[in-house]
Amino acid sequence: EDSTNKYERALAKVDKLWEDFNISEHAQRRHSFSSPGHKNKRQSYDTKTTSEWRHRLTIPQPFKMSIREALKEKKRTSAQEDLEQRRLAKLKQEEAECEKKFKAQPVPAHVYLPKYEDIMEKNETRRRYVKQICQELLKSQVKPFNFDTREKEKKLLRAHSAPIRRPEIT
Repeated sequence: EDSTNKYERALAKVDKLWEDFNISEHAQRRHSFSSPGHKNKRQSYDTKTTSEWRHRLTIPQPFKMSIREALKEKKRTSAQEDLEQRRLAKLKQEEAECEKKFKAQPVPAHVYLPKYEDIMEKNETRRRYVKQICQELLKSQVKPFNFDTREKEKKLLRAHSAPIRRPEIT
């Protein structure tokens, strides 16, 4: 509460300062210096001590070109107009979209089907099939060792040929 009171008192003080203010008094003073005798006063002022300081109110005046530009009507190019029309059309379309009532569609029946399990089962059967094919391919490519075939040939030769008997020496 104390800070708000201080603030209100400060505002009241500022308002009192501006109550007696009249811009015309300051403007008249400023125009009085622009008279022909102004230069003489200026010279006499320069000869006085520079410790004296006179406050002058500066009223900013706009440049002529600023005034001229402000008075001109804003001309819009055809591209700007076209862009504005497109923007307005888009806004209207968005508003129409927003005003539409919509209702959610029911969930399709195929969503409830166990597709993941089917896919996993197909992958498993495919994996088994590929493994079986690869094993068969490897078995068909395996060559028996040389010594194995030699042993079989020797056995066959022994079975066909009669055993040779050596005479016993007594």
